[in-house]
Amino acid sequence: MNLADPAQLVLKGEFQDRIVRSIHHLLDLNTDEMRREFTSPNDFWHWGADYMGRWISAMSLLGQYTGESYGVDAVVRELLGFQNSDGSFGPYTDPHDFQEWFGMSRGLVGLLEYYQTSHDEQALVAATRLGDFYLANYPDWAPCLYECYSTALEGLVLLFKLTGEAKYLETARRVATSCAVYKGIRYSKELTPEGRRSPVSGQVHCQLTTARGLLDLYEITREEAYLTPVIELHDYISNELLWVSGGIGFYYYRPEENETCADSDWLRLNLQLWRLTRDVRFMHLAEHILVNQLFFDQADNGGFCYLRGLQNRAGAVFDACCSHHAPRAFYEVLRHMYATSEGAVWINLFMEGKARLALEDGTLSLSSEIQEDSGAQIFSLELEEVPPTPLRLMLRLPAWAGQASLVVNGQAVALNNETGYARLERIWRQGDRLVATFPMAVRVTRGHTLGQHVLFPDEVAVFYGPRLFSLDDTLNPDIRLHLVRLKLPSSLPDAFRVSRNNRLLAMGVTPDHASEPLIFSPLSEIGGTPSGLGRIHTVRSPYYKVWIPLEADIPLPS
Repeated sequence: MNLADPAQLVLKGEFQDRIVRSIHHLLDLNTDEMRREFTSPNDFWHWGADYMGRWISAMSLLGQYTGESYGVDAVVRELLGFQNSDGSFGPYTDPHDFQEWFGMSRGLVGLLEYYQTSHDEQALVAATRLGDFYLANYPDWAPCLYECYSTALEGLVLLFKLTGEAKYLETARRVATSCAVYKGIRYSKELTPEGRRSPVSGQVHCQLTTARGLLDLYEITREEAYLTPVIELHDYISNELLWVSGGIGFYYYRPEENETCADSDWLRLNLQLWRLTRDVRFMHLAEHILVNQLFFDQADNGGFCYLRGLQNRAGAVFDACCSHHAPRAFYEVLRHMYATSEGAVWINLFMEGKARLALEDGTLSLSSEIQEDSGAQIFSLELEEVPPTPLRLMLRLPAWAGQASLVVNGQAVALNNETGYARLERIWRQGDRLVATFPMAVRVTRGHTLGQHVLFPDEVAVFYGPRLFSLDDTLNPDIRLHLVRLKLPSSLPDAFRVSRNNRLLAMGVTPDHASEPLIFSPLSEIGGTPSGLGRIHTVRSPYYKVWIPLEADIPLPS
C-alpha cells in the first residue's frame, strides 16, 4: 500500500489552519532555549538531542508539504556539532541516564527523517555513528524509566532500511525483545524512595513510541511476535485508558490528564495499524482522535498541551516536546488521507483541498469540498485527471454517520459496503463528480467512562456528527456550569437544537430547580492562552466541561 505524498496535497479549512499555526509556533521556538540541553544542562533539564531532534523531524517533513525550508539545514549543522566522539549525544551524565538515552532516540529519528528529505550524507553519517553507539552500549535493563530507552526502535529500523546494514536490524531486534511493550509490562509495582515506579514507570508516550517501532519491525520482517504485543497494548489502552474524546492519559496510573505526545503517538499508532491490517476500526479511531483530542490539545498560539483534561484542566503548553510531536503526527495524517493499492484508491479522511495521487497506470488528480447542511456532512470529490483503466474508489463510511448516500454525476448509486468502505469501481472520466452525504445526529453517551469503566453513571457527553461538544463559560457566562445539570426530554431529538456555527442548544437545571438555556460548542474550540514561550507554560482558558450530570431521576431517552 502506498500513502499520499504530502507534497502533492494542497489543503484548506480547519486542519490546514492548525498545521500553519503549529509551523509558525515551531519557528518561534528556534531560539537559544532549544539548545539549552547542550549549552546549560542541569539535573532537571538534560534531555540531550530531544528538543532539537523533534524540531528537525517536524520541520523537515512539514517543509515537504509546504515547500518551505524553515532553516532546518542550519539546525542540523548545530546538532552535529554537539555529537560526542563515541557517536552519542548528551554532555551531562556519564554513563548516560534515561533522559539522554531518550533524547538520543529523538536525535536519531530527526537526523534520518532530515536525510530522507535532504539526502545530506553528513546527517546519515552522524546517524550511523549513533546507531553504532546503540549497538555497542544499549542496556538490557535500567533502574529508572526503562521505557525511555526503547523509543529508539523506530530510528534503528529506519537506519537499517536506509543503509541495508544488518547490524542495525539485529540491534533493533535486541531493543525490541528487551522492551516493556514486548514483554507486556505496563508499569512496575515497586516504588523508589523518590516515588518513581522502577524500572518501568508507566509513561504512555514512551510505550506508544516503542509500539510504533515494533510495527516498523513487523512490517519488514512479518514476524507476528512484533505485532501481537502492539495489538495487546492497543486493547489495553482502549479498555483501561481511553477518554471519550479519543485521548489517553499521561501515565497509566494518572489517566485524568494528558500529554499531547502520547495522544499523537496514539493517533499515529492507529494510522499504522490501519495500513498494516486495513481494519477500518483503526481509521475510525484515528479520525476521532484527530478532530476531538488533538485539536483540543492545541493552544491559541499553535503550541500543544500536557496535563490537560476534559473537566476544566487547561494544562500547560509543553514546547520542549508536545509542540513538536503533534505537528509530526499531522504529517502522518496528510500521508494517510489517501492511499493507493492494486487498482484502488482509499479515501480515508475528509479534508478540503486538492490531491494528486500516483497510480500503477497513471495519475488521479482530484479536488474535494465539505459542506454541512440540514443535518448532514456532504463530501464532494471532482476528478480532474484519471487513469485510462478501471479504478476502485474505496470511500470510508465514518462510524459517526447515519446511513450514507452516494451520487455520481447527479445519479444516485447503490452503496456497496465492503468492510466499512463504500466501493465504487468503473472507468472514471475527467470531470466526474462523486457526492457522499453522511447524516449527522446528536448522540449522547451515558456514563462518565474511562475505557470500559463507568466512573459516574449519571453523567453524559454530547456529540454531533464527528465532534465532541462541551459547555464553557464564554458562551454561558451567567450560569454556574459546575453546578448545572442537563435536562433531557423523553425524546432525544427534542433535547437539542442545532444552530449555526457548530452550536447545540439545550436546557439545563440549576440547584434551585430553575431552567436555564445551555449552549454547547465543540471541545476543539477551547484553545487557551499560554503564559510564555519555549518550554513549559501554563494555559489560561475558559472554564469548560465535557461530562455533564443529568437532572436527577430523569432516565436517558432513547
